[in-house]
Amino acid sequence: MSTKTLELVPLEQLNEEFGLFVESIEEQDGQQEPTEEQSKAIGEYVGGPPAKRDRVALFIRRLDHEAVLYMEESERMAKRGRQMKRLGERMKFGIKTYLEMRGILKAEGQAFAFALRKNPPSCVVVSESDIPGKFMDYRPVPNRQKIKEALQAGEEVPGAILSTGNTRLEIK
Repeated sequence: MSTKTLELVPLEQLNEEFGLFVESIEEQDGQQEPTEEQSKAIGEYVGGPPAKRDRVALFIRRLDHEAVLYMEESERMAKRGRQMKRLGERMKFGIKTYLEMRGILKAEGQAFAFALRKNPPSCVVVSESDIPGKFMDYRPVPNRQKIKEALQAGEEVPGAILSTGNTRLEIK
């Protein structure tokens, strides 16, 4: 049984080593295909000695972990944003209720003013099933899972094909 040993490379060294590559990718603005220069750099690492391949894998793993951290942080910040939005809505509702209960149409501060205004007319649907078809919007969306299952079962589905032979990179 062989065991793999892994040379620990400092994060600063990885950042320095791959910094130009990262900058060039950021400049591409979402373009999927690597440039000729990037392909050459990738070839030097992947086609080079095992230690270089390990550093590339370490860097990719680090990027994957950072992506997870950023996603978790964005979820946390989005949750906090929703809380602030609800708090603001509650405050506005409370102020509106207070003004209505007191019969106050306008309350001025030094920089801001609260005022009750009538809304423009709006439509309220009380029974969707009674609405005539000419007033309905239909937006069908393909169910990719059902289409895939039908294609795998040998069924022909117009407008769809079963894509096979694609590859992905695994880092173990």
